Amino acid sequence: MEKCKRIGVEPFASPSGGGSDANVLNTKGIKTINLGCGVNNAHTTDESIEINELVNITKLVYYLMLDL
Repeated sequence: MEKCKRIGVEPFASPSGGGSDANVLNTKGIKTINLGCGVNNAHTTDESIEINELVNITKLVYYLMLDL
């Protein structure tokens, strides 16, 4: 959560209602999370994402990787 705040994003948990490889990994004991990236109209012909959202998710992943 601190990493999200570091880049100016308020973190929150939300069910996605969809399938994910994270579900399979978690059931096998491999702790896994999904990171949302601010997509609009997901899985439609109008799907889009703002450039600043891509920049934010890139920063977040970078900061998370520094802790590995």
